[in-house]
Amino acid sequence: MRNFLKNLIFYVSFFIVFPSGFIVNLEKMVNRHAECWFSFFAQFWSLMPGLPGCYLRAAFYRQVLDYCDKECYIGFGTICTHRDVRIEKHVYIGPYSMIGSSWIRESSLVGTRVSILSGKTQHEMGEDGNWTPFNPEKKIQISIGPRAWVGEGVILMADVGKSCLIGSGAVVSSKVPAGIVGAGNPFRAIRKVMDG
Repeated sequence: MRNFLKNLIFYVSFFIVFPSGFIVNLEKMVNRHAECWFSFFAQFWSLMPGLPGCYLRAAFYRQVLDYCDKECYIGFGTICTHRDVRIEKHVYIGPYSMIGSSWIRESSLVGTRVSILSGKTQHEMGEDGNWTPFNPEKKIQISIGPRAWVGEGVILMADVGKSCLIGSGAVVSSKVPAGIVGAGNPFRAIRKVMDG
């Protein structure tokens, strides 16, 4: 009965967000780099409170991202900034996180106010001396391994291996191997919790 009710709520949510998903997918068909409508609806659905909001966000992202499992939790105020995101089963993403191009693998935990950037080379100094605007061709998909835990306020610019623990407030700009516990700005490994 519990699974039936859970599925019913998800499919009702899917129906509610369907018009916004349709518009976003139409935008993608017209121009694969265009994300104006995607950004509008991602921000809109991020503001839905409580458990209904969680279901509405998951249903919307299931329609428009590369992949979003229906068994995930996406907290209030969290926004995926690009469509090329994959969110696997049993992923938890805390409130007010900004999720760039990324692949968040099964059973990972992403804390509150985490920023996952789409790599670390999105802007560069132009020939005119000004910083270049965002270029979708320079996006890099950041991977978070299964069962990783990314603490509150982390800024993530590089891949994190499976079962890692990234301490709150860390700035990660280099790849973190599997099973590492670490923290700091810049990020430093403290110990290893398992074989990778």
